[in-house]
Amino acid sequence: MPRRRMLHDSPVKRAILQGPFPISGEELAKRFGISRVAVWKHVRELRRLGYSIRSTGKGYLLEGRPDVPYPWELDVRAVYLPETASTMDVAWKLEDWTFVIAGTQRSGRGRGGRRWFSPPGGLYFSVAVSPNLPLSETDSILSSVLSSIVEVLHDLVSRQSQGRTRFT
Repeated sequence: MPRRRMLHDSPVKRAILQGPFPISGEELAKRFGISRVAVWKHVRELRRLGYSIRSTGKGYLLEGRPDVPYPWELDVRAVYLPETASTMDVAWKLEDWTFVIAGTQRSGRGRGGRRWFSPPGGLYFSVAVSPNLPLSETDSILSSVLSSIVEVLHDLVSRQSQGRTRFT
């Protein structure tokens, strides 16, 4: 079970997962200016998080990935928490446009303070943005952003027969 801490992006983890395979621990250590023990610690953490990585005589071989949106798997600035009270509570404390993703929320809430149950296995995220706009203009932007998100997620969910999406 992952520890209850915020996981940040990691260039070392990205390199381990991108290959080429097998990828040498010695090569990674040289590339990032770290010890081979530090590389091994990254591999150990990836395994603990659900990645299947086999050690061979020639290096590490990625054999499987968990179905979890860890920050080093995404092309956006993001952090991942296995569990949090609310992703929004964390998002407001971070830099604009940092996605806060959680495996589950204890007190998830949406617009207007609405609350919802956030069991493990869902996609729960918040992103805080502080636009330099009058408050009166934010509703029109919010509507456009939500429509775009709904469209993208609808395309993703339609590929899966049992996908269920809820927007609050």
